[in-house]
Amino acid sequence: MHKTKNKVNPFAAKHPLSQLKFLGIRQTFKILNVIAPFLASRLALRIFLTPPRQPAPHWQRPYITSAKQSTIEINQKKICLYEWGDGHSIVLLAHGWGGRGTQLGAFIEPLVQAGFRVIAFDGPAQGDSTGKSSNMFEFAALINQIAKNNGSLYAILGHSFGAACALLALHQYNIAIQKLVLIGCPSSSIWITENFAEKLAISKNVIQKMRELIQMQYGNQWTWDKLLSLKFLFKNVREPALIIHDQNDKDVPFSHAIELNTVGQASKLFTTKNQGHRRILRNPEVIAEVVKFMNH
Repeated sequence: MHKTKNKVNPFAAKHPLSQLKFLGIRQTFKILNVIAPFLASRLALRIFLTPPRQPAPHWQRPYITSAKQSTIEINQKKICLYEWGDGHSIVLLAHGWGGRGTQLGAFIEPLVQAGFRVIAFDGPAQGDSTGKSSNMFEFAALINQIAKNNGSLYAILGHSFGAACALLALHQYNIAIQKLVLIGCPSSSIWITENFAEKLAISKNVIQKMRELIQMQYGNQWTWDKLLSLKFLFKNVREPALIIHDQNDKDVPFSHAIELNTVGQASKLFTTKNQGHRRILRNPEVIAEVVKFMNH
């Protein structure tokens, strides 16, 4: 298990009210952990499956306006798709939790110039797509639907939660790709829940009940230590994979990248320093490494 003392506010506390909300939720869980653990587990589940929705920052807007835009539906949710370039080989961009397709926008032009067609999407309940909640299985199903609609994918480039969902999609749907890029990818889904619990002062007993509730929603057809073991999923990836991670990533510790690379069949680890979990997505050296990897 990886430990972090970083109490990052998952509600993006740029406004004082956001910080008050964060502190209020932590205090609520401290009480409910003791007097109403089942209620606490249901509240935790609701928060866990609700991604924060942010407007597109100024630097992403040119990517949106330059894209060929369309929509598809999954689970009665309208999903926004973006497409650039007209190459035969498709690179699919899968953003992180609470992000949007153009969060990976810095990769678009270099990949298009290298001859690829690039597709991105706003995940369910994120960006400009509709919905109020989502999860790994829905995200993975969306990746599969995009792959089916386009015949085939050359590569998937995923960041954080999107990288984890790419691994799940490859395993569940046997999607054929030639290259895989994982940026800031966690190595354990259980760690994701435990990190979430630590940030919001949720007890171990309550977070375990929350995991059981998610399993029940899917008829207990899988377990967290098997189907949602990201190390297990990555161990079965035979295609060349590039793992990119910052040594000072405070959201997903660097040790996760080491664990993934250790079990990879054909993986390579590329590291950066002081680029964090999100700045890394606009780092010129990272972008150059990805384009070089795609072309070889």
